[in-house]
Amino acid sequence: MFVLEQRIRGISVGQTAQWVKFFIFLHDYGAPIGLQLCINHPEKITGIIVQSGNAHREGMGPEWGEYIEYWYNPTAEKKKKLIKFLSAEGIKNQYFGGLPEEILPRVSPELWMLDWELLRRPGNIEKQFELNCDFKTHLEMFPVYQEYFRRHQPPGLVMWGKYEIFFSVSEVACYKRELPEAQIHILDGGHDLLDTHFDEVLTLMRNFVKEQGGSR
Repeated sequence: MFVLEQRIRGISVGQTAQWVKFFIFLHDYGAPIGLQLCINHPEKITGIIVQSGNAHREGMGPEWGEYIEYWYNPTAEKKKKLIKFLSAEGIKNQYFGGLPEEILPRVSPELWMLDWELLRRPGNIEKQFELNCDFKTHLEMFPVYQEYFRRHQPPGLVMWGKYEIFFSVSEVACYKRELPEAQIHILDGGHDLLDTHFDEVLTLMRNFVKEQGGSR
């Protein structure tokens, strides 16, 4: 069974039955899990909060090309090249890549090192690579997610980093196309906006939840 599917099934069966209505936060690997909950339980979604959580092919820029090629035509040679992304330098780039000099000091310097220490434990890199490859199942679900947006029109808050290096800022226009009432905010950050724009993101989320009748 696919890795992401296992996680989704665990949440769907074990928890959502107890939830009446809820907001859902879509970010990175959380996006495929969260979006599956949306399509399985549309009546429970009070609103979606998106921060670098893609649901459109336009949001996967050219940097995904080699991964997508590997997903459909895997070889040992391709894997050897792609798995280098899961290195100390690759992890550091997830936190600092694309950010201009004036934004870099906002990122706590120890974050990437803590991340790397966890990732480099025996067997973890191989598991993370397997999870990366399972993102293929997410890509193939894009049309289903988009139909959910068009049909159910959940209230949406979409926040993106101008300097995001993994999921193109082009994704924002795709959300607006299907959710014309969605609130859109492009900030001067990268992949992890909470690292550099915590107060701004917190304010946007708090206001959005209050507008939809949620608690503080």
